[in-house]
Amino acid sequence: MTDSESTLAAPSRYATPSGAGALFFIQIFATLGFAVLYSTLVLYATKRLGSAKAAPTP
Repeated sequence: MTDSESTLAAPSRYATPSGAGALFFIQIFATLGFAVLYSTLVLYATKRLGSAKAAPTP
């Protein structure tokens, strides 16, 4: 093994961990899922429960 091969085989200090890609997609899925559920709750509360009434027109 030459010196240049051993340098290439050594792990980089700034290398991405092996599970970082999976963690990224799981986090994106969780964030988008929360946003959809929260917006659905807001729409339900405003339409069905009448919690946000429109201001009267003059």
